[in-house]
Amino acid sequence: MSADEGAKVSIHEWHTYNFYINRVDHGPPHVHVYEHNRIICEYDLKTLERRQGRASEELHNYIQRWGVRNLETNMAKWRAITGDPPHAENPIPPMSAKQKRLRKRKRRR
Repeated sequence: MSADEGAKVSIHEWHTYNFYINRVDHGPPHVHVYEHNRIICEYDLKTLERRQGRASEELHNYIQRWGVRNLETNMAKWRAITGDPPHAENPIPPMSAKQKRLRKRKRRR
């Protein structure tokens, strides 16, 4: 693992693609895929579902195979880079309907 620009840590390279985990990232665990210093897409490390961006069929298939083969290693890298839960695994839960109503009331006053 090598640090790049302070916040991004490179965890894998394939052809012209670099896979990064951000040091200050939020959960759920995911990887950012860059090509020539431009973000292409983002994939969940556990489910291997694409969260953002677009990937060619070849890149998508590669990420699926790579993710399955390296699940435990990737999760260990995620924990080492971002730290232990709660922030790394458990994102802030969404507000309940009651909390949202109270918040709107406060804004109207």
